[in-house]
Amino acid sequence: MQAINDPEKLIFVALAETDGGLEKRIFLHFYCHDNSIEMIDEKTRKPFLRRIRVDHLTKKDFYVGSRLLIFGRNINIIDYGDSKTKKELSPRMERTFVLLKWKSLTKLDAIWCEILREDFQIVNCQMMKLKPEDAVKIHGNEVDSTKLSDLITSTIEGASIGMEIVSRNAVQRMQELCSENFPDFPIYTSPDISSASRDIDYFFCAQKFPSTAVFTNTTLAIVKPHAFRSGKTGEILKEILSNDLRVTAMKLIHMGRKNCEDFLQVYRGVAPEYNQMVPELSSGPSLIMEISSGTSGDAHDTLRRLCGPFDPEIAQKLRPQTIRAKFGCDKALNAIHCTDLPEDCASEVDFFFGN
Repeated sequence: MQAINDPEKLIFVALAETDGGLEKRIFLHFYCHDNSIEMIDEKTRKPFLRRIRVDHLTKKDFYVGSRLLIFGRNINIIDYGDSKTKKELSPRMERTFVLLKWKSLTKLDAIWCEILREDFQIVNCQMMKLKPEDAVKIHGNEVDSTKLSDLITSTIEGASIGMEIVSRNAVQRMQELCSENFPDFPIYTSPDISSASRDIDYFFCAQKFPSTAVFTNTTLAIVKPHAFRSGKTGEILKEILSNDLRVTAMKLIHMGRKNCEDFLQVYRGVAPEYNQMVPELSSGPSLIMEISSGTSGDAHDTLRRLCGPFDPEIAQKLRPQTIRAKFGCDKALNAIHCTDLPEDCASEVDFFFGN
């Protein structure tokens, strides 16, 4: 491996989980050319983790605000570690806000796929039911009263999905993507950088929107971190939505290890893969969804059959058209969680979307 002064090295300040469950401030070094990392104790300047290759991570995973699982430790990147890293990544990490209004959600899978195809990163996401005052926050500068009324109506007529999106020149590029690819669908994108900052703060920090979950005749789906990280979410959504299922609640979260242990406790001592399932579920963002049937069908049964056998290897042999057969790797990295037993649907949905 190259020396410490490798010109391709990125440096960050991060909080690393210690063996005792506490957090230690470290310098996190990422070497782009060979996907290796090292960690240095910020206070003592001694190695916290000697340089080692991490094949499951890429340069796109390293940015301020990112949370990673590296060799069983949760790592939270909180700042740039030097001016060179900041200069290189800051332009690439411009933020913008997107609101997919109710009538655009019929194209949710296509929009999601296009966002990822154009090299944007979705770093925050939530389904929310907005009020007129929320609509005014983003459309209040419209001077035409009739047009403003139409914009407010389109914003509040059903649930919407808000997204925080990151990329180089994110504001302008996202406006172009939506106007060119989805011109007939009601999608709001922040018009400039200052508006993007205001929108993100309002919708993801200042306001606490109630859950849109309906809790009746629904089931739970989780796009696991490895599938989300590898850009498969749009394709998984397509599988779900094309099988007469609807998303009635959604949020993107990074679960801590304790929450993962609580959620997966029914597998403890039962599934041999439990010790791999917890680290995987806490390794990065998961897309959590409440799923309902588009008609009078059984959402739980439909989704469970669509996901396929728990083991992707078995799914590939017996049911190759299922989600786990297409996107899973092994029993822990099997792309998607779905509620196993119908009697557990209510409790699993409540775990993530209850008050």
